[in-house]
Amino acid sequence: MLGIAGLILSLTGSATSRSEPGPRQHYAVNLRGAYGSAARVGFNLADISSPAALDRLPEGMKGVLWLRSGFNGRRNECSWRLDDAQLKAAVMAVRGHPRFSGIYFIADEPHPSICPEAPRRVAERSALIRSMHPGAKTFIVVLNGSRYPGESQL
Repeated sequence: MLGIAGLILSLTGSATSRSEPGPRQHYAVNLRGAYGSAARVGFNLADISSPAALDRLPEGMKGVLWLRSGFNGRRNECSWRLDDAQLKAAVMAVRGHPRFSGIYFIADEPHPSICPEAPRRVAERSALIRSMHPGAKTFIVVLNGSRYPGESQL
């Protein structure tokens, strides 16, 4: 997925309320199902790629849905890995689950220098998710620009 052992994303509040702060959340990626190990050291958010993974999360941990990226320019693929119909099905499958955080990871390092429409398409994808799941949060991982100068404006 991200090519790193873990990533901490600190968020405050909940996906359904922006006015009431909630507990600090710590996000771990690339767990390959080892959710218990991450939970024991304080992580309470984990990447998941299916509704079934939500059922395997330990008590107190919630899932962040990884939507298989897109618009990252790798292999000249300036498109989403999930089309709109697949995205809608994925959102509808998790949005009411008690162990789902309401957070969607929609793109890993989109490259607007390779895929100039990436910023617009990321905004559209976020809007589509929020139209089906009001209050949802979406995020992307942005490349630091060292390999693709000028991309920090995304």
